[in-house]
Amino acid sequence: MIITLAFVIFRTSYLRDHLLHGNRYGSGWLILAGLFSALAIYGTHAGMVVSMDGEMTPVPWSYELREGEAVVNFRDLVVVTSGLAGGPWLGASVGAIAGFERYRLGGFTGLSCGLASLLGGLLAGLFRRKLDARITPKSAAGIAAFAVIVQMALILFLAKPFGQAIILVKQIGVPMLLTVTAGCYVFQQVIQVLDRDRLELLARRAEIRALHAQTEPHFLINTLSNIIALIRTDADKARHYLTELGQFLQETKAYAKIDTITVEEELQHLHKYLDFQRLRFDDSINYHETIEDPALLKNQIPPRTLHTLVENALAHGSHSSEKPCTITVMLRKREKFLELSVEDTGVGISPERLARIGNEPVSSNHEGGGHALYQLQQTLKLMWGDDAQLVISSQVTQGTTVTLILPLTQAG
Repeated sequence: MIITLAFVIFRTSYLRDHLLHGNRYGSGWLILAGLFSALAIYGTHAGMVVSMDGEMTPVPWSYELREGEAVVNFRDLVVVTSGLAGGPWLGASVGAIAGFERYRLGGFTGLSCGLASLLGGLLAGLFRRKLDARITPKSAAGIAAFAVIVQMALILFLAKPFGQAIILVKQIGVPMLLTVTAGCYVFQQVIQVLDRDRLELLARRAEIRALHAQTEPHFLINTLSNIIALIRTDADKARHYLTELGQFLQETKAYAKIDTITVEEELQHLHKYLDFQRLRFDDSINYHETIEDPALLKNQIPPRTLHTLVENALAHGSHSSEKPCTITVMLRKREKFLELSVEDTGVGISPERLARIGNEPVSSNHEGGGHALYQLQQTLKLMWGDDAQLVISSQVTQGTTVTLILPLTQAG
């Protein structure tokens, strides 16, 4: 249950942010307090009633303990983890709610156990505030052990008669110690793993977005040179291209801040790029699109996906001086997958180089070489893992086809 709670909280960004930032205000904090409190109260009633004559029975929700009865449960495991996770305010709040409910049940340890829950959550939260990011699974287990020792001490000091309190501590002390310390150790271990994975994912996404924000310098220099040359012959057309270049750069900057865009947005951005390339290569580029179903245009893909493939196709096709470069973009649905293909009639790729492209960074003398395809492959793995594929087929002098197979994000 504790591991499940950790996953639920950490996979819910709204709750995770409140937990990590220690914010004790707002609905997020109330939801966390409610979740931990509900689980802590359930922990009380999921335990067993222990009587001094050795009998053990379940704890019904309407049950009130008699004198000589106590409850063995995992309430304090949840209370301590709430303090470790959210600090003193959350720990004390959960401890107070769960502790009051335990006090209501009665029994000769009602006051001591209710007070122990409040103190356990508060102490765990104070340790969390002091240690902050330095809480390790071992230190979490140590804090939990201290909370259990405090509870046992309160039972001995407050529970009457003293003889029954000693017997109870002997019976439940070690099992409670093992349960609470092991649970807090596992909880902190899970939290650390999830947080490390989250930070690695954020770092990787930041790297990818930084790459998306970069405009290939050769492309920009060549485009500006062509616009400058155009000013002398057709000023109106030059102004049109300058406006379009400004929009292109603004879109590039905007797309660098997000993880995905629709295929339709990617194609619109690609059309601007191709306009600039036609300005440079005149009529040596033939571009075609084949879209099986317009609904597929609503699917989400990483920014610059098609841009990378077309840029790579132009790099290979531009070296074939005998005929214009023909590039065809195809969009199809294959069962539960979206298939994006970019086919060119360029010079092709040698078998030796083909075996490496996409699997490792490959140096290139041309724009849009092996580094771009490798980076695209890593982006797809980051987003979809093994559900995404990049397939390259090519023959020297016959052209190249690069196919992406991605999970559908919209029905088509």
